[in-house]
Amino acid sequence: MVAPTPAFRGVFRVYFDLEEKMQPVRRVGPVNSTAVLRAALTELLKGPSAAELSAGLHTLVPAGTKLRGVKLTKGIATIDLDSRFASGGGMLSMTNRLAQVVFTATQFPTVKGVNLKLDGKAVTVFGGEGIILDHPQTRADYEGATPAIFVDEPVWLGTLLPDSVVSGTANVFEATFRLQLRDSAGALLVNTVVHATSGTGTRGSWKQKVTWTDAATGRGELKLFAASAKDGTPTDVITIPVTIRN
Repeated sequence: MVAPTPAFRGVFRVYFDLEEKMQPVRRVGPVNSTAVLRAALTELLKGPSAAELSAGLHTLVPAGTKLRGVKLTKGIATIDLDSRFASGGGMLSMTNRLAQVVFTATQFPTVKGVNLKLDGKAVTVFGGEGIILDHPQTRADYEGATPAIFVDEPVWLGTLLPDSVVSGTANVFEATFRLQLRDSAGALLVNTVVHATSGTGTRGSWKQKVTWTDAATGRGELKLFAASAKDGTPTDVITIPVTIRN
């Protein structure tokens, strides 16, 4: 008798909707090296926790949607959901529920794109709104569901330590925005300008090390914003609660 492959606790993200944009949250589940994508999708289908719901995060995936299967071939994940996934909602709901699946799947470097099946049948036109899915879907197909300044790390209430790296993507004027970090007492720990690899119509990547000598630990706030090209006022403001540790 061959012993089963032992499971380990995998840490991954799932993506929910916050003010009509994608927001990652942290999940931990028992996975093995071949099951982490399935585990992440399974957690996505469970929806937000009560605390996340009270904070304004929600899911556009219809309740009761089941994951029928996942197959990864040459970087393309074929995700088979049951027909509940296509039930109810208009264009925004349909688009953002697709974005939740695509963002969750493509967090893994081995997944370059996503094909969708419903009840075992390949989908090329999704829902009554007629969303065309004629190629493997990537995050670039969901620019409208992506914040102008998108933070992929840390996740919602994720932990930041001195010398942690904050990262994501951005599509803002001149590829430049400001990052501020405050501790649980409201003290400003970091106030710096960040430069993405591209902007002004083209989404680029960015990362920024944040460091401090001492902070009031507990729940802090990460705030990012660009400056209006017209008058310099803050625009594209993103505020994410984080956990500060020294």
